[in-house]
Amino acid sequence: MSLWCDKYRPKTLAELDFNRPQAAMLKKLLANENFPHLAVFGTSGSGKMTRVKALLYELFDVSSTKLRIESKVYEAPSGKKIEQRYVTSNFHIEVNPSESGFYDRVVVQQLLKDVATSDSLSKRHPFKVVVVHEADRLTREAQQGLRRTLEKYVSSCRVILVGERVSRLIPALKSRCLAVRNAAPSAAEITAILQKVATLEDFSSPALPAAIKKIVDGCDGNLRRAILMLQAFACNQEAAGSSSSKNSSTAILSFRWQELINKLATSLVESQSPRKVGEIRTILSELQVHLIPPELVLRLLLLQLLPRCLDGEMSGQLIRLAAAVDQRLALGSKSLIHLELFAVQFMALFRCSIESIAFDLECSMDF
Repeated sequence: MSLWCDKYRPKTLAELDFNRPQAAMLKKLLANENFPHLAVFGTSGSGKMTRVKALLYELFDVSSTKLRIESKVYEAPSGKKIEQRYVTSNFHIEVNPSESGFYDRVVVQQLLKDVATSDSLSKRHPFKVVVVHEADRLTREAQQGLRRTLEKYVSSCRVILVGERVSRLIPALKSRCLAVRNAAPSAAEITAILQKVATLEDFSSPALPAAIKKIVDGCDGNLRRAILMLQAFACNQEAAGSSSSKNSSTAILSFRWQELINKLATSLVESQSPRKVGEIRTILSELQVHLIPPELVLRLLLLQLLPRCLDGEMSGQLIRLAAAVDQRLALGSKSLIHLELFAVQFMALFRCSIESIAFDLECSMDF
């Protein structure tokens, strides 16, 4: 059984159901021979890759969907061998250099050089396209190398940067790309898309309207997650048969990783002591093992802790702590340490607020 989010993914720009002004702008760019480099950014589940795949389909027709997985070994100046996997067709490559960590600069420079120096097979467009996933996670060295590569091979290669935050790109790289903001769909747009998918699947249930409303409220603007939740609800209904329970529409909203974040937030408020650090590390390690992005963990943990703040001053300090940790997450490589630091800092802040002590990060304190 295929996933509905892949089965009903729009293939062309005209089939997109939201952010249509951006789709119309991309359609005009296709008619221009001087097609620019792009930076497509937006929140998770906002349809960034759907838009990019539709753009590739418009450029290279059905050939862009004939994909294969390849890997190549690159050698760093230190002599270390780096194996990089990527998805490719005859006309484009999709790669995530951030998987190589500190050596992403080597992958970016050598892979783009190999692609740019090869001839394009397309008669309509004399260039190949390189799609860089999670471009906002690239190191500054990799972004500098990518900027130089864009300038050198602009005649034979076009780059599409895909990420969540364009602010994490260096100014020199942003200035060489046309930024395309991919806003998350509204609640009404998600509702219409879910109803459309249910109709195409010929799925109906008395509890469907209520389930769609709960899915829209619980998906946090993530369309991919909403469609997966709808498919999970349909599977539950099919397994339950005609006698479906009222809880079947709420069960799909329960995520283990979200429950862990809620548990962590509750635990931080209940008591504050150095003994909590072991429990914090255990929960954060489990989230890391299940590949939950650290930025998402930080954001949801902040949203759980803000209502538990005692006053406005404490809320402001907590937001400043989260902003500092978010910056460290972008610069560092050990996300577990930074998230653990945020949890410990909140415990210190919470204890200071209770005891009316001035909160000072420069001075250590005993819980």
